[in-house]
Amino acid sequence: LRAHRETDLSLKQFETGALAGIADPASWTVGGFIGKKIFAGLSKVGMFAVETVKKAGPNPCPPIIVGVGIGGSFEKAALLAKRALFRDLNIPHSDPEIANLEKELLERINTLGIGPLGLKGKTTCLAVHIETYPCHIASLPVAVNIQCHCARIAKIKLL
Repeated sequence: LRAHRETDLSLKQFETGALAGIADPASWTVGGFIGKKIFAGLSKVGMFAVETVKKAGPNPCPPIIVGVGIGGSFEKAALLAKRALFRDLNIPHSDPEIANLEKELLERINTLGIGPLGLKGKTTCLAVHIETYPCHIASLPVAVNIQCHCARIAKIKLL
């Protein structure tokens, strides 16, 4: 993640800042002014993603794939969340810190116990994919997109 195009801001720097709540649930923007240290860390973003899946419960017909978009404008974050869904299930994010966050969120979502079709169980989520984009230093837009089972497609080739 980068705060400005010219200034790198590592994920560890994000997490050391004070955590802010979700400023406006309608726009799903987390953040604040750096001078007041009201900067949302990635742990807060993770809590938001897990809470979104928990609120959705069995409605998206688990097992699901979760796409999270972080950064840009809110519209860009929503597009990133949608694009994250299309990454191959076996390919983690290229940034090791984001890849670790994806793994952590997958474990946390699966401990919710929603299970396949909402009938309880250990497999609520197949993958969590996160895509990031630079954003203004005072805000951190976050979008979560849940892909239900009906959107998954398999192809076979008949010989």
